[in-house]
Amino acid sequence: MMNLEYLTEKVLDRDVITKEEALFLYSRPLEPLCKSADKIRRYFCSEQFDLCTIINAKSGGCPENCRFCTQSSHSRTQAECYPLLSAERIVAQAKKNQEQGVLRYSIVTSGKCLSDREIDQLCEAIRQIKKKSGFPSVFPSVF
Repeated sequence: MMNLEYLTEKVLDRDVITKEEALFLYSRPLEPLCKSADKIRRYFCSEQFDLCTIINAKSGGCPENCRFCTQSSHSRTQAECYPLLSAERIVAQAKKNQEQGVLRYSIVTSGKCLSDREIDQLCEAIRQIKKKSGFPSVFPSVF
C-alpha cells in the first residue's frame, strides 16, 4: 500500500520512486510532506550544506530565442554582453570563491556552442583551476 511513510523509507533505501508515486506525493498535505523531506535531508546530508557558484564566462548574443533568457540576442534587456573571459579571470574567480568556502564551481556560457578556440581556452582554464585551486569539481556548461 502506498503511503508517505512507505515512500520515505523507499527513498532512504536509495530506491527510485515511480511517476505514479511522485504524483501521489503531489496530492499530500504540505506539513507531513515537509517532515518527510526533512527526514530524508537529515539522513543524506546531516546538518551540513555546501556552497556552489557559477561564473558567467560568456554573456549574451545567443542566437536562440528562449523567451525567458536575458542572454538571447532577441531579448531586450540591459544585461551586459561580452566574449569568453580570459582563463586568468576565470581562474582568479575560482580561487576567490574557494577561499570563501565554495566547494563546487561551474563555468557557464551563452550560446548554442563554443568555437574550437573557446573550447581550448576553457579547457586551459579548467586545468589551471584544478591545479591551482584544488576544486574537487569544476563543471563547464553552455546555456
